[in-house]
Amino acid sequence: MVKIFNFDDHPTQFSANTYVIGKVGGNCIVVDIGSTSDEIYHYIDKHYEKVVAVLLTHAHFDHIRGLTKLLKHYRNRYDIPVYLSEEDVPLLTDPKINSSFLLNESVQVNVTTTPVKDGDILNIKDFKIKVIHTPFHTKGSVCYLFEDDNALFTGDTLFKGGIGRTDLPY
Repeated sequence: MVKIFNFDDHPTQFSANTYVIGKVGGNCIVVDIGSTSDEIYHYIDKHYEKVVAVLLTHAHFDHIRGLTKLLKHYRNRYDIPVYLSEEDVPLLTDPKINSSFLLNESVQVNVTTTPVKDGDILNIKDFKIKVIHTPFHTKGSVCYLFEDDNALFTGDTLFKGGIGRTDLPY
């Protein structure tokens, strides 16, 4: 059975959930690594063998702020592919368009990504994931559907009690 665990270590108006999805003792996938908490690594190392991918629903800073730290943490053990829509790649390295400047931060992530687009089916180890393009929050926003596990990760396409913001710079 797949287990889904979420973290949110920045409880502000710009907080975002970081999800770890996987079968205990097996592989896991991280969705939206906005969290910088070491708790994530403790959790992953305790419950999973390996992180096999990072899926980004979009590249606003609150969804990528912990990416560099995650990749550095595991780099001596293995490489982790990062999946992101091509339209959002420019946000990774530009604090203005990834909106980190709004909190006087400068989040910049230099990483090679694997592009995803609407309708793609990602077969990553034990996981089958459908990509659904949901532009409006950002041009490249996507949702990830883990159909076999009845789970949909929407990023900021949906907020609790409403739809995602569409008024940010990019």
